[in-house]
Amino acid sequence: MRKILNAALCVICWITALLAQGQTIYKCPDANGRIALQDLPCVGGEQRQIKPASGSDQKATAPVSKPSATAPKNDLDRLRENVGKDAAARKFKDADYDLGVFNQRINNFPTYRAQTHRERSKFYNCGTNKYPIMCEDLDHRRAVDAELEVELNRMRDMRSNANAVKRAANKEHFALTQKWLEE
Repeated sequence: MRKILNAALCVICWITALLAQGQTIYKCPDANGRIALQDLPCVGGEQRQIKPASGSDQKATAPVSKPSATAPKNDLDRLRENVGKDAAARKFKDADYDLGVFNQRINNFPTYRAQTHRERSKFYNCGTNKYPIMCEDLDHRRAVDAELEVELNRMRDMRSNANAVKRAANKEHFALTQKWLEE
C-alpha cells in the first residue's frame, strides 16, 4: 500500500513540475489501451503543451458554448471509438479462430467417428461354445452413432454461430472505420 501511495505521489509531483515549467508532454496509449503521460515522444501518441497557471480565472468567466456537429471530437470520444474498433477487431479474430477450429473438427469427423466406434464397440459371442464367433452389438453401435450425430450437429450449429459473430463483428468494425474516415 505504501509503495502505491509513493508512486502516486511521484506522479503528482512530476505532473505538477511539468505544469510549473510549461513543458511538452505526450499522451501515449499503452498495450492495454490505457493512456499514459510521459515526457518522451512515443508511437501513436499526441503532443500536448502544458502552460503554467497565470493566476487568472479566465475559463470561469468565458461563455460556455455548445458543441456543434462539426466541432472536433474530444479525446474521450476518440478513445471510445478506438476501443470500439479494437473490440470489434478482437471479436472478428476470435470468431475466425473458432470457425477454423470447428471446420477442422467437422472435416476430421469421419476419422473421429471410426476411432470412437473402435473404442466403444461391444461384442458378444454369437457362435457356439465349440466355435466361438464374436459379433458386434449393433444396438450399441446405433446408440453411439446417434450420440455422434448429435455431436456433429452441435458442432455445425457452433460453426454457423461463429460465422454469424464474425460477420457481425466485421460489419461493426467497418461501420466504425467508415465513421472515423468521414470525420
